[in-house]
Amino acid sequence: MGNLFSSRRAIQLSIVGSIALVGWGARAKIWRKKAVPSQATNLAPEWHNLVHRNYYGRRRLQMVPNSDRQNMLRDFILTPMRDSPNSVNKMRDYLGRREMPKHLHIAPEFVVDMEAYRAIVTPYYKNGDILEFVNKRPVSDGRKLQLIMQIAQGLAYLHSVGIVHGNLYPANILVTDDEDIVLTDAEVYTEVVKLMLLPSGRIRIPQSIVYKSHQELDGEEVPTKSADVYAFASTCYAIITGRAPFSEIANPYQRILKIAQDGHTRLPKPSSTSPTLWALLMECWLAGPTERPTMGEVVYSLGRANPNRRSLLIDES
Repeated sequence: MGNLFSSRRAIQLSIVGSIALVGWGARAKIWRKKAVPSQATNLAPEWHNLVHRNYYGRRRLQMVPNSDRQNMLRDFILTPMRDSPNSVNKMRDYLGRREMPKHLHIAPEFVVDMEAYRAIVTPYYKNGDILEFVNKRPVSDGRKLQLIMQIAQGLAYLHSVGIVHGNLYPANILVTDDEDIVLTDAEVYTEVVKLMLLPSGRIRIPQSIVYKSHQELDGEEVPTKSADVYAFASTCYAIITGRAPFSEIANPYQRILKIAQDGHTRLPKPSSTSPTLWALLMECWLAGPTERPTMGEVVYSLGRANPNRRSLLIDES
């Protein structure tokens, strides 16, 4: 597969990436000094920088005192930016009217107003996210395929009702206490890009960058359904291998260049993965957004696995 960017575009990306990384590091240094709100304790994954001083994170707390039931809080601490002073109000309005459809593989949630910020509340799941789950215990290839199918079903449903997830990666895919999949944070990053990043001209490097398509590296485009499909394939790769794509590359800037130049199609095929599943992931990673399958088509392809065979993950050739 040829370069996805021209040489000129690669140079532009190099300059922008260097600036973004320097700014990102400086903001992270400032952010580490911020005190965590006293109502709750930290819970992995760590808090992420959003843009400028805006960030969100996941915390665990008891919504009802003296109760064994715990919830997870996604905090959105929003600070106005000079370039886009109305962005915070728009984001607060979005969170205030946000309502996710009910589905077996979408985490139930509600929004609470914490005066200085708003938070999305979901149940606390002891199994953590999908990557934590597959690395904590032995998970068979057949079970991994079942989990992948559940992710596909949840994402396909979101797309069917016109919702783009926008930031699909393992930290936003939780495993319930019954060991089923639920998606979280659907549409949040999409709205952050639309209401805050694009109007302000800010650039950010999210933790999920290694799961995203080269189109999203620009930071000039609102996430799309085809971008979700791309991220789905990258997430499948992480579930199969137990690690994020390009985890062998320590420098985040080098990871960005790798994706810009080659996408994900040159990732090594895991030895246990069947040609059928690998071909599906390759389709999802195609450079052209319109060339990728829809999530409905992905669900159909995954469902074609013969139940008499052990798994699509097993190479039986």
